[in-house]
Amino acid sequence: MTDRTPRELQGLPEPSSCDLHPLVLALDRQACAKSMGVGIRLVDSLIAGRQANGFPVVYINTKPVVPVDSLRRWLAEQTKGGNR
Repeated sequence: MTDRTPRELQGLPEPSSCDLHPLVLALDRQACAKSMGVGIRLVDSLIAGRQANGFPVVYINTKPVVPVDSLRRWLAEQTKGGNR
C-alpha cells in the first residue's frame, strides 16, 4: 500500500489554499477583495472608477462581478507601468 495521494501518483501538485476552483469564472465583490488581499471598500472604489482605471467589472442584472482572467490581466498591467 502507498501513502501517496492520487494527485502525486499522476505527477500533479497538490492544490494550494489560494488556488481557485477551475470552474470559477467571475468573483463577487467580497471574493475579489479576498483574492487580492484588500478590503471590500477598495474593490468598491475600483468598480466605481472603472471608466478611468479600466478595472474589469461586468454586471449580471445589478450585481457587479469581476471576471477572473480579466482581473489577472488587469493586475499584471498595473505592475508594468509602475502605477500605484
